[in-house]
Amino acid sequence: MSSFGSQIILLPDRQLAFALMVNRIAGMQRLVKTILDQILDAPKERMTPGTTQPEQMWWTYYTGIYVGPRVGMAEVKVEEEQFVLILNVQRIPLFAHTKTVYFGYWPGSDVWVSVGFLLNEQTPEPVRYIMIDERPCERFAASVSSPSDPASWTRFTGTYQEKGGNHETISISLENQQLHIQLHDNDGNVVEGVCLPLDEVRFAWQQGMITFAIAEDGTVPSLTALGVYLFERV
Repeated sequence: MSSFGSQIILLPDRQLAFALMVNRIAGMQRLVKTILDQILDAPKERMTPGTTQPEQMWWTYYTGIYVGPRVGMAEVKVEEEQFVLILNVQRIPLFAHTKTVYFGYWPGSDVWVSVGFLLNEQTPEPVRYIMIDERPCERFAASVSSPSDPASWTRFTGTYQEKGGNHETISISLENQQLHIQLHDNDGNVVEGVCLPLDEVRFAWQQGMITFAIAEDGTVPSLTALGVYLFERV
């Protein structure tokens, strides 16, 4: 198994916040799990979660941009009265399962994704944490429209190898002012994607988040994937 999928990872500077958050979301996780409980052990592709009428009054507290180390970037928005999840580059219409749990289907498939919102009904305010398929994400306050100059991303390009006993590699290239990533895992699989900038050194893609390390001389000796896996330039 690829080391990318071997454990739950949290960004180092958010570990305490996420630890507190995980303790608070037990109820929300139970709601997410009810989707699975309804269908027992049927393959996820054939599952049909139950739907309910959405309580649109809460949508204003749900909408926004969220990031998670194992998710990447997720934007929740309303488009022409349709509740929508933009998960990295995929648009997924959402349907209400309960007041705080929604689900949608990956484009062109029967595989669904669940989204749970940690809502405080007593003192309503924009939701800070959500769970996407039980992976935590936190609201992202900064603008991601144009956080840095793509010309500066050339220093990120190259090949990086995971430090330690694993031999996974990540290749970064710059094409048409977009940063592209190619992951070669230990099982011989290759996963490719486009990196979405979060700030000067952090990017999101379909497998999660990567953070580039900048040395004092401006070079990039390494990157960190999912907040913990260190890949050194080769």
